[in-house]
Amino acid sequence: RSGQMLRDGLHAQANAHKLRITTSGPVQMPLLIFEGDREGGVPPASSWERIELWASECAKRGVWFHPFHNNFLNAAHGEADISAALKVNGTEPDTR
Repeated sequence: RSGQMLRDGLHAQANAHKLRITTSGPVQMPLLIFEGDREGGVPPASSWERIELWASECAKRGVWFHPFHNNFLNAAHGEADISAALKVNGTEPDTR
């Protein structure tokens, strides 16, 4: 359930910002890809500018997403955790 909630939330946010994304893998192990990063073929990981920037900005806000590999959820990730992870896109970095 948490994996589907995360995947649905990521797609809703991307759609709201008119970004094209793909999420692949099992719902509990989503891989997020910005389609603009792979136009013209699948580039080497070092040229995935959008996902690198996005994952970096999420990390600054306290949420870790792997930029080039599936992300792993487990039973400890509840709805509150997923909601908090999805909210990082609209908040300032935690500077504490």
